[in-house]
Amino acid sequence: MAKSEIYFWLIFFFLIGIFTASFFYYLKISFIFSLFLFLLFSFLIFFKKRKKKFFFFLIVSSFLTGFFYFSLSLFSSFSADLLYQSLKEEKEKEVNLLAQVNNQPYFREGKQVFLVKVLNPQTKSKILVKTNLSQKLDYGDVIRIQGKIKKIENFYYFKKNVFLKSDWPAIKIVKRNQSLGLKRTLFSLKNKFEEKISFIFPEPSSLFYKALLFGEKREMPFSFKEKINSAGISHLVALSGYHIGIFSFYLMSFLIFLAFSRSTAFYLSLISIFLFVLMTGVSSSCLRAAIMASLFLWSQKSGRLFQPRQVLFSAAFLMALLNPKIIFFDVGFQLSFLATFGLFYLLPLWQNFFKKILPENHFLSLERCSFFWKNFLITLSAQSMVLPIIVLNFKSLPLVGLISNPLILPFIPLIILFVFLIVLLSFLNNVLALIASALLIPFWQYLSFLISFFSKFSFSLSLPFPLFIIFFFLYYLFLWLFLKRYWGLN
Repeated sequence: MAKSEIYFWLIFFFLIGIFTASFFYYLKISFIFSLFLFLLFSFLIFFKKRKKKFFFFLIVSSFLTGFFYFSLSLFSSFSADLLYQSLKEEKEKEVNLLAQVNNQPYFREGKQVFLVKVLNPQTKSKILVKTNLSQKLDYGDVIRIQGKIKKIENFYYFKKNVFLKSDWPAIKIVKRNQSLGLKRTLFSLKNKFEEKISFIFPEPSSLFYKALLFGEKREMPFSFKEKINSAGISHLVALSGYHIGIFSFYLMSFLIFLAFSRSTAFYLSLISIFLFVLMTGVSSSCLRAAIMASLFLWSQKSGRLFQPRQVLFSAAFLMALLNPKIIFFDVGFQLSFLATFGLFYLLPLWQNFFKKILPENHFLSLERCSFFWKNFLITLSAQSMVLPIIVLNFKSLPLVGLISNPLILPFIPLIILFVFLIVLLSFLNNVLALIASALLIPFWQYLSFLISFFSKFSFSLSLPFPLFIIFFFLYYLFLWLFLKRYWGLN
């Protein structure tokens, strides 16, 4: 077996080990009991694979490494949060502590929500705070919090090692702007861009453009979010590999246009990608896309052959090392990873499938001439992989996206470019930027019509968790058996 194959399977089973440990933790099954079951299963398989003992030993070791890595990370996270430990026997607790705002607060419906890091060297506690707008806070502000804290019951913030929350505590600002220079500068730049977008474009187009460029959806009215979700295009307003791909393509092309060498353009693009990720809040899907884009740029620079599977799983491996909780508890990561996998592997299989069932002349004409057809296949490939995850988390069946995405996707890179250039123009002259914004009016009218139209055709689907597990395995088994038949067709 080639070294690249061994490398892939070691990473694969390391990730499976993390996923298994996470799954058992979610179901509150004892780690020791689950480990015993796995070792028993492995022992039985071992005697059937005697010819590959060494390889089998490697993948079992890799699985166990991932399993224990998650367990140790979980133990470390809980033990480091002394405030959480102090709440083990209590439902809530009164606190009076000094903390620093650890992210950009968002303001909505008369409240502001933000994370704080407790300024105590003996603990690494983070608290989700919800309070009124009497004192608007910013990233890096040092504040005193007086109020009650309690445990967060859901897993949304679990991946960020945030286990506590405080609703409506008394807040006193101690110091302003006590943050690191780079991150604060990037946040300030992002805020200025968003302010310019709000000034140039009316709502709801300005809200959509903010989400398109920065993944910023917190200001969107719930009804508008629901329309986007129902129309099957929610992935367009969540930073993902698609956005990072557009960003890196435009940046690399621009740098080469300015007569930079490919090597210099590579390093500048690499730095810019991670600065962009930092600016937008370091979401897991965005970070995964940045790692993948970096590995892809590196493969182009070094002249090595780009192997999608190796790059995709290497990116997941690096992210799991940084935070193993994302494998099971981060829906954004799962959607982004599976959608990318679908584009790499299911796209050629769906092409082969339609090539076989459609008349050859008709298929060739579709391949050569139809933008709709190509985007339909891209959407089908991505959504084929993520459908069970969407059903579980969003209680919907995104079939309408197969039609809406091909009609919308071709215009998104152009819209992103126009919005970015118009905002840059506004820093020179607001009047010229307002005039130039008229170029986007036809695009927005087209998008808003499609969003409104397709949002009327959403399908809800809610399954109990045990039934979902059966659906999950049967769906992917069917998908594998169905598409395996068309593997390798010309």
